[in-house]
Amino acid sequence: MNTPPRKRRRRRPPQESSEDEYQSPRRRKKKSSGSKQKKSTKTNLPIGLIAGIAGTVLVLVIVIFVVDWKNVGQTVGLSSTPESLMDRSLSYQSQQLDLLTSIKNEASAQAAAPKLIALEEKMAKNSFELTKMRKDQNIPLKDSMALNKEFSEKRKPLMARVAEERKRLSGNPALVETVKSILREAGRARAKVTNELRLNAAKKETNADGYSAVTSSTELTGGMRIQFLNPIGVWQSGAITDVRNDGKVKLNFSHEYLDRDRLRIPD
Repeated sequence: MNTPPRKRRRRRPPQESSEDEYQSPRRRKKKSSGSKQKKSTKTNLPIGLIAGIAGTVLVLVIVIFVVDWKNVGQTVGLSSTPESLMDRSLSYQSQQLDLLTSIKNEASAQAAAPKLIALEEKMAKNSFELTKMRKDQNIPLKDSMALNKEFSEKRKPLMARVAEERKRLSGNPALVETVKSILREAGRARAKVTNELRLNAAKKETNADGYSAVTSSTELTGGMRIQFLNPIGVWQSGAITDVRNDGKVKLNFSHEYLDRDRLRIPD
């Protein structure tokens, strides 16, 4: 019996390995984007936080240049200018005028007194800072004169009105003595602040070239030539007349015993 011939099966073309045949998109993304994933791990600031920081910086800048920018500006490293100090002086004088104008009777005079005294102290500090700045920056005479002229022109109307108010107050018998006393006290306060500022600035020159500071251990004797700071902050030469047990020294040109931080010895 003849066996029927077997049908030959067609050979299928070799299949690619399942690994090469299909890869999930996720897996392929992981293999091909390693560098991108590293970047994505960085922490990003929220947009709201960035906007908040930017807004804070903007507000700070506005405060510095619109409000009392000198005080705020120094906190963040900014400094004053001659123009800004002159403008501040005008502001103080305007406040002074308002206070004088507010005085109508004894009660309002007493209410204005501490504010007038405080203003004089502020003006003393402002004036000292301006003088020191001109000296330190060595502002050319031409520029300094131009600034003075501009300041004087702005100041004239204010000073004229201040003079009018003082005349009004001096013509009021019920207030004249009170106002005189207040203005006298304000003037003393201004002089005191000015002298203290000069004295403290001069103390920094104790160890200037050619001089040595006097310390608690420095031996001082009567007749020794020495330099001392006088009440207005100027170094002056003199001779020691007495040394107290507490270390304070009296000199021939001084009416008081001086602390040693107001003394220096020529080398």
